[in-house]
Amino acid sequence: MKILKTCFEFLWKGLVIGFLNLVTLTIVGGVLTSLGVKFPEVKGDFSFILYIMFLSGFIISIIGGIIVKQLHLPKSKVFVALFLMFFLNVVTQMLEALFFAPGLVSWETAPAIFGQQSIMYLFISAGITLLFRYNGETEQAGKRQKRSWRGWLGRILVSSGSYVLFYFIFGSINAALITGDYYRSEISGLHLPSTLEILMLEPIRAALLVLSVIPLIMYLRVSKKKCAAIVGMVLFILGGLLPMLQQLNTLPTAVAVSSIFEMFFQFFLTGVVITYIFLYEKPTIQESPSVSDAEKGNGSGLN
Repeated sequence: MKILKTCFEFLWKGLVIGFLNLVTLTIVGGVLTSLGVKFPEVKGDFSFILYIMFLSGFIISIIGGIIVKQLHLPKSKVFVALFLMFFLNVVTQMLEALFFAPGLVSWETAPAIFGQQSIMYLFISAGITLLFRYNGETEQAGKRQKRSWRGWLGRILVSSGSYVLFYFIFGSINAALITGDYYRSEISGLHLPSTLEILMLEPIRAALLVLSVIPLIMYLRVSKKKCAAIVGMVLFILGGLLPMLQQLNTLPTAVAVSSIFEMFFQFFLTGVVITYIFLYEKPTIQESPSVSDAEKGNGSGLN
């Protein structure tokens, strides 16, 4: 009974957020267009685009609802954490598109897309925060930890390095098997940047990805394994699945499908690694009572 109630809750709230996503994107796009901001040329069936807008909002609602129900923070901070997560992922997607798909997203049209997505996620974050609430039944302890700035910086750098590593491993495999020829031929607006450009771009994107999920890792009241799974799925959905769904009518099917699998391994494994890195604590070595007592005894004898 509880499972059915939860499914129904996510269903109707997902429909609301999906509709909110559709309306927000449409209105904001119209306003920005009237202000003279240039958008990319719309290609494909308009009804399909509307469907993908709604579906994207529904998917965002599901993952957002799972987060909010386990995120032990005040409502205002939940909103900030959600919007920060969405916003930083939008930045990483824009950077990726500018270098790898300049025929789809150019420097001229990027401000319009970025503005539309940012405002949309502002409303989506507010909607998810208002509709879902923290599940107080969980008994997992909080993970808030005090560290020096060196400790935080070191974890951010190592976590970022893990994404870059996974990016090159799975990206190289996919390029060798399927996508390489498409990018080299610059089909459908695709472009293959130089190795130097990639080495400069991906560490920046990696750092932004890591920063986007730190609040989740620190405040999700779930086990470490479940936290790793949630963070991995968040990065994959926002950074891989949703962007590819939006390009299904513009990219070759082989590129879109293989890229979804590639990004799953890149983002999900990165999320798992980030979680374990940030929740790792050096074990403390405790002295045995006998040793401590003996030392105290020797100390008192000397005194």
